[in-house]
Order: sequence, then structure tokens, then C-alpha cells
Amino acid sequence: MPSLRLTFGQRSSLTRFGLALGTAAVIIALTQVQVFRLGVIQRLELSTIDYRFQLRGPITAVRDSPHVVIVEISEESIQALPDRFPWPRSYYAHLLRNLKAAGARTVGIDLLFSGPDSYSPENDTALANAIRETGVAVLAGKREADNDLYVTSSANENFGNIFYPIDRNMGLVNIRNDADGVYRAYNTLFVVDSSDTEIEIPTLAFAVLNRALGRIPFTVPVSHGSEFMYAGRKIPAYDAGSFLVNFAGPNGTFPHIRFHDVIDDDCHDAR
Repeated sequence: MPSLRLTFGQRSSLTRFGLALGTAAVIIALTQVQVFRLGVIQRLELSTIDYRFQLRGPITAVRDSPHVVIVEISEESIQALPDRFPWPRSYYAHLLRNLKAAGARTVGIDLLFSGPDSYSPENDTALANAIRETGVAVLAGKREADNDLYVTSSANENFGNIFYPIDRNMGLVNIRNDADGVYRAYNTLFVVDSSDTEIEIPTLAFAVLNRALGRIPFTVPVSHGSEFMYAGRKIPAYDAGSFLVNFAGPNGTFPHIRFHDVIDDDCHDAR
């Protein structure tokens, strides 16, 4: 069988065709959003973000800062308190009053109280009264469901928190992870379509800032192209609705106080 021989011109044409085909394939791959978002290139980019945080190290200034303190619900507190978890809501009422007495300006409660107290209706009344009287609480809410537009529809929405009507200082705790499952970005707000009206609701962190800075509830950062504006500060945008979190450090970087230590002066009367 005779061998196939290509002339120099034929080989050059074939080489140019192969290069063009390969270039087109790369362009198509990089311009397809889903392929790019879930592909190797994005994962490499995300890994460089993690590496840069490791190189920078923790921000040591926050360790001794009195501005942010985390009240930790840990296994130790669960074992130390007399009632089983989930605790009576009166515990949180006692917590709010003690933190207010200690000088706390704002207390973000990163818990969803979606139904009545399992111990007694009196515990719900106690927490409701503490929310009204202390004026420092910021409640957590959650949307019923997410879709591609990050919009949900619901009439008479209480965002999964029965105490929301008492105080409108509330932020949503819905968050989105990156393609590799890690949470690096944080949304500024979510749009909720309720009773024929679109409402912009801040995420919990901005709701806490609103109360701490004396801003009206539901104040949200304003998008300006590649950045968000909030309280006179510019926040670089990660995408249209979120920014990268500037992590201060690993768990434990901010001061922690144990939940049962905050209420241990009168925890039995808190029931």
C-alpha cells in the first residue's frame, strides 16, 4: 500500500488549521460561564486567595479590640446549663440584658427562632420584652428559597423568625459558597419580592452595622460598578452582589466569651 506523503504547503495548511482549532476550543471553554466557574482556572484562582491569606497571617490588632466580641454557644455551655438545648428563650432574654448592662451597643443573634419556645410561651414573652427594652438586638432571618436571581416570593414574610415584627433590625443569613465548597465571599443584600413590592434586605453583618452606627433598618450598601459604598467607605466588589471577606484570622482570632459565663449570675432565674 503506497504511503501518504504531504507536500510542504499541505503540512503548513494542516498545522495552521490545527492551531486555529485549538485556539477556538480554548476561547470557547473560557467564555462559557459554567465551564469557567467550575473549571480548573477558577479553582486555581481561589487557591491563590487562600495562599495569600496564609502568607499575610492573622490581623493581630483585633485580638485586643473591645469592638467585636463573640458569645460562643459550645458543647461546654450546653453541658453547663440546666436545660437541654435548644434552650428556653428566656436564656437569650437574660443574655441581652446582661450584655446591655455590660455596655454592648449591638447584639447580633445568629439564630433562627422559627417557631414557639418548646418549654413555655412565657419564655417567648420574656425574649420579646428583652428585645423591646434593651434596644440592642439584631435578629437573623432567612429566605424561604434561592433561585438564579436570588429572589424569593412570600406574603406576610417573617423570614423564619417569629420575633421579627417586634424589631425591624434584621439581616438575612443566606450565604453562597464558591465552586469548591469554601465560603470566601459575602453578599451585601438580597432582594425579596413580597406582596408586589421588591425589598432590599441587608445580610446580617450589615444589619448589625446599621444598628451600631445608628442607621435605619434595611440600609444596604450601594453598588457603584466595581465597588460598594457603605457608611462612607468603599468595598471592592467580588461580583455583582458580593465582596471577598477580609478574614482577620482563623477561629479564635476575635475574643470569645462562653454563653453560660454571660448568664451564670442568675441562670436559674432565667428559666
